[in-house]
Amino acid sequence: IWWHSEINKERDYHLKKWESSKENDIELFQIWEDDWKVKNDIIKSIIFNKISKSESKIFARKCEVKEISNRESKIFLKENHLYGHINSKINLGIYYLGELVSVMSFGGNRKPLGSSPEKGKYEILRYCNKKFTNVIGGASKLISFFIRNYEFSELLTYYDKSFGFKNVYEKIGFSYLGDTRPGYHYIINGIRVHRWNFRKSQLVKMGNDPNKTEIEIMDDLKIPRIWGVGNMKYILKKEMSIWDFSILIFSLAKLKKMAPG
Repeated sequence: IWWHSEINKERDYHLKKWESSKENDIELFQIWEDDWKVKNDIIKSIIFNKISKSESKIFARKCEVKEISNRESKIFLKENHLYGHINSKINLGIYYLGELVSVMSFGGNRKPLGSSPEKGKYEILRYCNKKFTNVIGGASKLISFFIRNYEFSELLTYYDKSFGFKNVYEKIGFSYLGDTRPGYHYIINGIRVHRWNFRKSQLVKMGNDPNKTEIEIMDDLKIPRIWGVGNMKYILKKEMSIWDFSILIFSLAKLKKMAPG
């Protein structure tokens, strides 16, 4: 990550690689060095799943969906999701023969600092299966459960373009809204640390010059930035005709029965 930081690469370096790959219909999985070192098993699990070589394959139609506790969600996500756990309002789990094999968590859609989430608008905050396990039709089963059991007007989700561009959300009825701009992390002792930890207010509290910007302070401290590729943003609106909604539910049900591919 040091060699791919702003010291050595342009800030759009990773984005350009993604754009070039997409133009040539190549799925590019950009693996960050610190993730490979610290969360190697999760990275390997993602790779196996992408090439349809997961050790275990389970059909979601043979499973049961339940709402689970924050504690259960936290334990599962810390073990199986690359980004770990995040506080959420609703946590849904898929069980196969009594074992939790997939989790999707929801919260109010995230807003700028100081504002509140809008009523009825939710965001998928996390989704993953148990490591080295492919739950076929899992996402559609969880979304179907959410649609049937919770009141909402809009459901947002973001797909990290580091994982490529082909994703499950387009297959289960979500509409593509566009891409977010790439963000950056700071590199501390060989690990990418989110810029939120280095906001100007925090840096000033640490004794840095209040007349300088966050970027200027971090440059003075010689702490490099590394830029990502951004996210693809999707939305599912409940404000649709009964006919359209019936088609969506039918499509989700059909996907549950599809073989991997």
